[in-house]
Amino acid sequence: MPTTTEHKQEARFSCAGLVTAAQRSTRPVWQNSLSRGDFLEVFSSHSLVVCLCRLCAVPLSTVCLPEIYENMKTGSLTTMSSPEEKDVRYRFHWKDEGPDDTPEMPARSQEFNPVIKIATSIIMGVLFGLALEKGRVFEPQIIRQQMVLQNFTMMKMFVSASATGMLVFSFLTMIPATRRKMQRAVQEYMCGLRYKTIFGTGLGAAILGTGMTLAGACPGMVLAQVGAAVPHSVLTVTGGLLGVYLYALTDPVLPYSIYRKRAKQPSKLDEQMGTPYFNMALPLAALMGLFVFGLEVFFPWTTEVEQSGSGLFGLRSWPPFVVGMLIGSLQAPAVLILHDTLGSSSSYCTIASQALHIPPLERPLAYLSGFTSGMSNWWQVIFVGGAVVGAHLSAQASGTLHTVDGVGPMSALVGGLLMIFGARMASGCTSGHGLSGMGLLSLHSLVAVPAMFAGAIGTGCLMKYALEVDM
Repeated sequence: MPTTTEHKQEARFSCAGLVTAAQRSTRPVWQNSLSRGDFLEVFSSHSLVVCLCRLCAVPLSTVCLPEIYENMKTGSLTTMSSPEEKDVRYRFHWKDEGPDDTPEMPARSQEFNPVIKIATSIIMGVLFGLALEKGRVFEPQIIRQQMVLQNFTMMKMFVSASATGMLVFSFLTMIPATRRKMQRAVQEYMCGLRYKTIFGTGLGAAILGTGMTLAGACPGMVLAQVGAAVPHSVLTVTGGLLGVYLYALTDPVLPYSIYRKRAKQPSKLDEQMGTPYFNMALPLAALMGLFVFGLEVFFPWTTEVEQSGSGLFGLRSWPPFVVGMLIGSLQAPAVLILHDTLGSSSSYCTIASQALHIPPLERPLAYLSGFTSGMSNWWQVIFVGGAVVGAHLSAQASGTLHTVDGVGPMSALVGGLLMIFGARMASGCTSGHGLSGMGLLSLHSLVAVPAMFAGAIGTGCLMKYALEVDM
């Protein structure tokens, strides 16, 4: 019987969002391959035994040969590299924590009950949707005006949320009782970038920005648009799902300028500078706060958004920096209960992945096989569903339901497609890179966010000044 230590070692090797062993056993071998991403390629038959054991939740030491079990514990799974064998690829999340003196991942017994996670996701989503609706940052015209530098409501909210996230992450890093959960959330975020190049992240973010300007939305804000009954917002969501399918079809042929051939641990700015995270995050958060203050001095929010109503929830609009702080504070329950950080674009993949229940689609959409199940995938779907409800309730309370103009149907559809296609190429969206990645000082995100706004502003200027589109 494996010891407690052996169970901890086994816990380092985890399969995220895979189909069940029963489903897998009835499929041809090629349908078991997952797409590029944060996965370790395992080609040997011995490794396949290890993987199937993890899928069935069987203690590995009870079925594996001793030498294979030792290889699993040390992370030295053997691989074969002939072209024929590389056609069959199994890619799994590798929770590598380094030497044994580094903190272990929290034990399974420390996981919160799924009901608590679902309830947390719903509450977070409702607050997220409420904040977006009250901040008016979901309005397509305000988003488009931001991209031609005529309205800074979105920028104030965005920077405030990112700065607040930095404060939350810093405190969770400094407090001993929460440090391990923070480390786990950081690992969960960073592991999704192991196979992505900086160029691929920047290119995807620029495509995302182009879609944002066309649709007057972003992957998270469009859910608030649906809740507030903005015209054609459902078309934007539909375009987003089409973008997922387009990316899944093109993923196998994307060049290695976008994907790395082998996994590489993504870097963070504080690691590059050789200093504790909070030593850099806290001063940066203060500077970002000063930036928002400066914007507010020159461009008061009361002159940029329409105001009406009375009472806390009856008001049409709240200050964007207050909304940003509310959104940024949602990082705390995300880390402490969900062991993750804020994001929304993966929810589109989880929803789209249900098409894999149709057998003919399993092979062409193999990229989505890692999104089909598991709380690590579905919490985002619950979260964005809560955002729809929160925005709807907020709009009803202030009497602003059906009062916001949308973009044209074609702009909504194409913009949604480009938005999610770019987000998947960049491995993150405005929430994932802009709020979480920037807050964690990820180098990929520090490239993605400027590239995102460069694509959005470039598209906005082209539409306004060359095509004379009313912004």
